[in-house]
Amino acid sequence: MRLSAGSPSRLGASWDGRGTNFALFSANAQKVELCLFDGQGRREIERIELPERTEDVWHGYLNDVSPGQLYGYRVHGTYAPEQGHRFNPNKLVMDPYAKALAGQPRLLLLDEPAAGLDSSESLWLAERLRGVRDTGVTILLIDHDMSLVSACCATTAVLDFGKLIASGPTAAVLRNDDVIRAYLGVA
Repeated sequence: MRLSAGSPSRLGASWDGRGTNFALFSANAQKVELCLFDGQGRREIERIELPERTEDVWHGYLNDVSPGQLYGYRVHGTYAPEQGHRFNPNKLVMDPYAKALAGQPRLLLLDEPAAGLDSSESLWLAERLRGVRDTGVTILLIDHDMSLVSACCATTAVLDFGKLIASGPTAAVLRNDDVIRAYLGVA
């Protein structure tokens, strides 16, 4: 059998020498499809519904996929922006746990890539993001994980209900009284 349940224990794509386990966190998705692309990343060649959901992790194992396979996800669910849900299966979602990016992007937009990660996984992600940033790619990071922000962002802008309350060097912004009140809590 080409597709099996796989494991939720390691987020992202994990090759074990025989095949690849795919695992993606989404607490509110109703269905997750894995999309495989040709070697140039121009044409989707296959779409596979991840067969299992363990707690909030969708997962599946493909025994014929090896490193270098280009892929993304289409995540199905409710479109209710007022509740923070913007699911749209017409949009291809990059794996937030990807270890490499295909192509040569100049700008990378990441919205809450640390959601569902523990502190060690968040620091691992920060190291990878610094590596991407150091190649000259501009990263626009939207996240509430202040350890991730401080570990990988040289400059930070903070919004509170859509209003800019602080911007500048990350260390200074995180010491700003308005930022502390809005996001970090008052000591």
